[in-house]
Amino acid sequence: MRDKKSGDATRGEFHLATRHIESVDDLRECMRGADIDVVQLAGGQQQGSLTHLGMDNLEMTLGRFALQVRARGIINPTRVTLGMLLASTGRVTMWGREMRRGDVVVIPSGCDLEAIFTTGAAYAAVSLPLPQLLSQFGNEELLARPDFWTTSSVWATERPLGEEITRRLSGIFPRLERNIAVASLQDMDFLRRTIVEAFVTSLLAALPPLDQRRSDLAPAHLVRDVENYADAAGDRAIHLSEICTALGVSRRTLHRAFSDALDIGPAAYLRSRRLAAVHRALQRSDPERTSIGDIAFQYGFAEPGRFAAYYKSMFGQSPSKSLGSFFSGRVKTNAFPA
Repeated sequence: MRDKKSGDATRGEFHLATRHIESVDDLRECMRGADIDVVQLAGGQQQGSLTHLGMDNLEMTLGRFALQVRARGIINPTRVTLGMLLASTGRVTMWGREMRRGDVVVIPSGCDLEAIFTTGAAYAAVSLPLPQLLSQFGNEELLARPDFWTTSSVWATERPLGEEITRRLSGIFPRLERNIAVASLQDMDFLRRTIVEAFVTSLLAALPPLDQRRSDLAPAHLVRDVENYADAAGDRAIHLSEICTALGVSRRTLHRAFSDALDIGPAAYLRSRRLAAVHRALQRSDPERTSIGDIAFQYGFAEPGRFAAYYKSMFGQSPSKSLGSFFSGRVKTNAFPA
């Protein structure tokens, strides 16, 4: 479905829609279903875009607009909203507290938002039910407490981390419109977890090391538990939050175990496994019928540039060099028998 203001791609329980901003009134729905009061503070025609993504219980919006505004109102009466500032040419405040690029704001359900966005602002935000947040972060001590999500707060992010997170979120949308038609339920669940994780990374980095559960287990034992879980899942992309929930450990505990046993983090280890799965899939695929981007997406790599860099760093060649190499090698062997 398309009209002059929006373009939509829908698959099952997922939707993706982009609406072009032509006036300040278009900003009232800064999140899908929101209706806030927005006052434009500078002269001129407001321009920009709002991209809404929905998957199951998660709603995400990527917004960009040109002119300074003041926004007030309730974003969502029943869901927790997490927001992140992606870009700005000047001062942005939430409840009077200044935000920098990469900072994260927690907006409880039914909470009044008070914000000032300067010119050239861009943001990303997700809203989801509290039980879903508690489920995904049930082993993170403070984040597992319902009262944590009922207090409005702004979390500062260290600049390198903030830059990395904003790049990650900004890179997710460009491939979604193409891949949403072929993505499986498992693909979309991995992507949903990845999106939520990006918003909560700064919160996790700020938390004290409270979790002591399973601290008596040897690092190698915990690493084997992770490997066994990943083996049982086959080639399906496994997100770190899924493993933490299944094994009942926090990210801090898991990170300590992998650092001690393998000298790499658990996220890097899981990424290496997914890269190996992509490598096998590319080798055994017909170059004439295969999209490298589609295969990468199926294994949890939604950003082509980052995927290509990871792949070349791991295997010393581009993904296109691997594509179909199993068949081409077999043809050469059969053409020149011993």
